[in-house]
Amino acid sequence: AKKHDQGQKPLRIWVYAGTSDKEGDARATQELITTLRDRGVPVEYAEDDGDHVNRVAQRLADFIAFLSTCLQW
Repeated sequence: AKKHDQGQKPLRIWVYAGTSDKEGDARATQELITTLRDRGVPVEYAEDDGDHVNRVAQRLADFIAFLSTCLQW
């Protein structure tokens, strides 16, 4: 993230987590999101009650919709 030039190669990131994910995972996820946003990288974050796979089918559909907005034809 420190070396990335958002102006030259724009990124958009999608992150999903559960509220019951391991404590270290949750902290690392929040640090990643903060670091990316501080560097101007747009991050879309989704969080659900439960563990990481609690609603994975729904979130996969959300990710596909997000991905489709990132593709340039």
